[in-house]
Amino acid sequence: MVGLAALLVTGCTAGLQRTPDLFLIPQGYAGWILVEYGVEGVPSLELRNGYRVLPIPVGGILKTSSEQQQGWARDVYKFVDARGKLTDLPQTGWGKGGLIWGASVESGKIGISVAREGQEAITCDIQVSPSFKFFVGTEAQYRQAVETDKSPATPAQRAMQASSRCS
Repeated sequence: MVGLAALLVTGCTAGLQRTPDLFLIPQGYAGWILVEYGVEGVPSLELRNGYRVLPIPVGGILKTSSEQQQGWARDVYKFVDARGKLTDLPQTGWGKGGLIWGASVESGKIGISVAREGQEAITCDIQVSPSFKFFVGTEAQYRQAVETDKSPATPAQRAMQASSRCS
């Protein structure tokens, strides 16, 4: 019975794992980070020591031709200084000194409905680059960033702002 239960648990979760990501963030960076996946004409992610390496540029937006992976993994976030020295960034709950906040994932497919006066609504699905967005900084910096809403627009948000693409 124990063997059967172990087999069921392993079988149910094995397909949900993905390769963990290693985010290399410029030392001292504070702000939003946006990763756009499946973008044509840009480099793919390097695989190093079992991690997909995401070298975040100074501006905080990384575009990669690699696909967004589904499932769970224990991602790692590190500051990297000019000499390549790495420093771990803590991920904690509220009030415990964490530096990673507000992570959100978008799959890359959105539905938009456009209604014009006196006409039937038009609905369409638009394929955009999948994305992952999160904030790096103190809890106070994160709360202020959320209040001022200065995060970069994801591909899905940009497509919704240009919703005339449905007509």
